Amino acid sequence: GVVIGKELTKKFYDNGFDKSYYLGCSTGGRQGWNSVQKFPNDFDGVVVGAPAINFIGLLSLSAHFYPITGPPSSKTYLSTTEWKIVHEEILRQCDAIDGAKDGIIEDPDLCQPIFETLICKSSSKSKGNCLSPEQVNTAQQV
Repeated sequence: GVVIGKELTKKFYDNGFDKSYYLGCSTGGRQGWNSVQKFPNDFDGVVVGAPAINFIGLLSLSAHFYPITGPPSSKTYLSTTEWKIVHEEILRQCDAIDGAKDGIIEDPDLCQPIFETLICKSSSKSKGNCLSPEQVNTAQQV
Protein backbone atom coordinates (compact mmCIF):
# COMPACT_ATOMS: atom_id res chain seq x y z
CA GLY A 1 0.00 0.00 0.00
CA VAL A 2 2.81 2.42 0.83
CA VAL A 3 4.67 1.72 -2.42
CA ILE A 4 1.55 2.11 -4.56
CA GLY A 5 0.45 5.19 -2.62
CA LYS A 6 3.80 6.89 -3.21
CA GLU A 7 3.70 6.07 -6.93
CA LEU A 8 0.18 7.48 -7.25
CA THR A 9 1.19 10.61 -5.36
CA LYS A 10 4.14 11.18 -7.70
CA LYS A 11 1.84 10.84 -10.72
CA PHE A 12 -0.93 13.03 -9.31
CA TYR A 13 1.18 15.94 -8.01
CA ASP A 14 3.57 17.74 -10.34
CA ASN A 15 6.17 18.17 -7.59
CA GLY A 16 5.74 14.72 -6.06
CA PHE A 17 6.58 14.79 -2.37
CA ASP A 18 9.58 15.44 -0.12
CA LYS A 19 8.54 13.65 3.05
CA SER A 20 6.34 10.72 3.95
CA TYR A 21 4.67 10.32 7.35
CA TYR A 22 2.49 7.69 8.97
CA LEU A 23 -0.14 8.31 11.63
CA GLY A 24 -2.12 5.52 13.23
CA CYS A 25 -3.79 4.60 16.49
CA SER A 26 -4.99 1.33 18.04
CA THR A 27 -4.97 -1.22 15.21
CA GLY A 28 -3.46 1.49 12.98
CA GLY A 29 -0.82 2.00 15.65
CA ARG A 30 -0.05 -1.70 15.67
CA GLN A 31 0.18 -1.63 11.87
CA GLY A 32 2.50 1.40 12.03
CA TRP A 33 4.73 -0.31 14.57
CA ASN A 34 4.86 -3.40 12.37
CA SER A 35 5.68 -1.27 9.31
CA VAL A 36 8.56 0.48 11.10
CA GLN A 37 10.04 -2.87 12.09
CA LYS A 38 9.72 -4.47 8.66
CA PHE A 39 10.24 -1.44 6.41
CA PRO A 40 12.18 1.18 8.38
CA ASN A 41 12.84 3.36 5.33
CA ASP A 42 9.22 3.73 4.18
CA PHE A 43 8.51 6.84 6.23
CA ASP A 44 10.38 9.93 7.39
CA GLY A 45 8.33 10.00 10.56
CA VAL A 46 5.82 7.80 12.32
CA VAL A 47 3.28 8.64 15.00
CA VAL A 48 2.07 5.43 16.61
CA GLY A 49 -0.67 6.05 19.14
CA ALA A 50 -1.96 3.37 21.49
CA PRO A 51 -0.62 0.45 19.46
CA ALA A 52 -2.76 -2.54 20.33
CA ILE A 53 0.32 -4.74 20.66
CA ASN A 54 -0.81 -6.94 23.55
CA PHE A 55 -3.89 -8.04 21.62
CA ILE A 56 -4.39 -11.19 23.69
CA GLY A 57 -4.44 -9.00 26.78
CA LEU A 58 -7.04 -6.76 25.18
CA LEU A 59 -9.23 -9.73 24.32
CA SER A 60 -8.92 -11.18 27.79
CA LEU A 61 -9.92 -7.81 29.26
CA SER A 62 -13.08 -7.89 27.14
CA ALA A 63 -13.77 -11.45 28.25
CA HIS A 64 -13.46 -10.27 31.87
CA PHE A 65 -16.88 -8.62 31.56
CA TYR A 66 -18.84 -11.72 30.59
CA PRO A 67 -18.86 -13.27 34.09
CA ILE A 68 -20.11 -9.91 35.40
CA THR A 69 -22.81 -9.23 32.80
CA GLY A 70 -23.75 -12.80 31.89
CA PRO A 71 -25.68 -13.78 28.78
CA PRO A 72 -28.66 -11.75 27.52
CA SER A 73 -31.06 -14.05 29.37
CA SER A 74 -29.35 -13.36 32.73
CA LYS A 75 -30.79 -11.08 35.42
CA THR A 76 -27.41 -9.32 35.52
CA TYR A 77 -27.38 -8.47 31.79
CA LEU A 78 -27.96 -4.91 30.56
CA SER A 79 -29.13 -4.17 27.03
CA THR A 80 -27.74 -1.27 25.03
CA THR A 81 -30.76 0.78 26.07
CA GLU A 82 -30.16 -0.03 29.74
CA TRP A 83 -26.46 0.92 29.46
CA LYS A 84 -27.66 4.24 28.06
CA ILE A 85 -29.72 4.71 31.25
CA VAL A 86 -26.54 4.08 33.29
CA HIS A 87 -24.58 6.50 31.09
CA GLU A 88 -27.19 9.25 31.51
CA GLU A 89 -27.22 8.74 35.28
CA ILE A 90 -23.43 8.99 35.44
CA LEU A 91 -23.59 12.25 33.49
CA ARG A 92 -26.40 13.52 35.70
CA GLN A 93 -24.36 12.88 38.83
CA CYS A 94 -20.87 13.76 37.59
CA ASP A 95 -20.98 16.13 34.63
CA ALA A 96 -21.02 19.35 36.65
CA ILE A 97 -18.26 18.31 39.10
CA ASP A 98 -15.82 20.49 37.13
CA GLY A 99 -18.20 23.44 37.21
CA ALA A 100 -19.35 23.09 33.59
CA LYS A 101 -22.41 21.07 32.62
CA ASP A 102 -21.23 20.23 29.11
CA GLY A 103 -21.65 16.47 28.68
CA ILE A 104 -17.99 15.84 29.53
CA ILE A 105 -16.66 14.32 32.74
CA GLU A 106 -13.35 16.14 33.01
CA ASP A 107 -11.81 13.89 35.67
CA PRO A 108 -13.42 10.44 35.88
CA ASP A 109 -11.54 9.74 39.12
CA LEU A 110 -13.71 12.35 40.83
CA CYS A 111 -16.89 10.65 39.62
CA GLN A 112 -18.28 8.17 42.14
CA PRO A 113 -21.85 7.64 40.96
CA ILE A 114 -24.43 6.08 43.23
CA PHE A 115 -26.25 3.58 41.03
CA GLU A 116 -28.89 2.65 43.61
CA THR A 117 -30.79 5.70 42.32
CA LEU A 118 -31.58 3.58 39.26
CA ILE A 119 -33.31 0.71 41.07
CA CYS A 120 -36.94 0.38 39.99
CA LYS A 121 -39.44 1.18 42.73
CA SER A 122 -41.70 -1.74 43.62
CA SER A 123 -44.70 0.47 42.79
CA SER A 124 -43.38 1.14 39.29
CA LYS A 125 -45.47 -0.62 36.64
CA SER A 126 -43.11 0.06 33.75
CA LYS A 127 -39.39 -0.47 33.76
CA GLY A 128 -38.72 2.63 31.62
CA ASN A 129 -35.72 4.40 33.14
CA CYS A 130 -34.81 2.07 35.97
CA LEU A 131 -32.93 -1.19 36.54
CA SER A 132 -33.24 -4.27 38.70
CA PRO A 133 -30.98 -4.57 41.77
CA GLU A 134 -28.98 -7.25 39.89
CA GLN A 135 -28.43 -4.91 36.97
CA VAL A 136 -27.37 -2.10 39.28
CA ASN A 137 -24.82 -4.49 40.81
CA THR A 138 -23.54 -5.23 37.29
CA ALA A 139 -23.14 -1.50 36.55
CA GLN A 140 -21.25 -1.04 39.84
CA GLN A 141 -18.89 -3.90 39.06
CA VAL A 142 -18.20 -2.70 35.52
